[in-house]
Amino acid sequence: MLDKIDKKLRFKEKITKPFLKKINPNHVSILGLFLSIPVAYFIFEEFYLFAVFFLILHSYCDILDGAIAEKYKKTKKGDFLDHSFDRFSDVIIFLGVTLNPNINIIIGFLTIITILLVSYLGTQAQALTKKRLYSGFGRADRFLFLFIFLIISEFWFILNYGVLLILILSLISFVYRFFVILESL
Repeated sequence: MLDKIDKKLRFKEKITKPFLKKINPNHVSILGLFLSIPVAYFIFEEFYLFAVFFLILHSYCDILDGAIAEKYKKTKKGDFLDHSFDRFSDVIIFLGVTLNPNINIIIGFLTIITILLVSYLGTQAQALTKKRLYSGFGRADRFLFLFIFLIISEFWFILNYGVLLILILSLISFVYRFFVILESL
């Protein structure tokens, strides 16, 4: 969803341009992975505005590592590390959500599983068709929704509805990606 909007607005390009230095993008990916830990911790502890702050930093690292890799020669190893660290980060962050005392633990774990399945289909498409599939409700969309629901939950707790919405949209995305890949074979 957001990827289509970004192609028109070029938001990622604008916010990463000042920081596109010739540094190893894997280091930025590692930093992003470590930043997912305080996101999860603060969600678990119900300090939602602190979680939002670290979620912004984590998401920025996720954008920046890709921009650096694109500008200074992307490698297969770096792409593998980036996607692996992204999955670890997804699990860490949503584990913090799932273990939050106000969240239904079954819905939380179903959300983690569905998120991983959606990402799996994206990489499966790449393996089968040589083109990664990002359509549907992806990582950036999940984090935007989480960001919004965390801010609102600081004042009026609705995070449980946000997790349920993320689960539903991820399930729809899984089904959509499944049939897109199936039709392309």
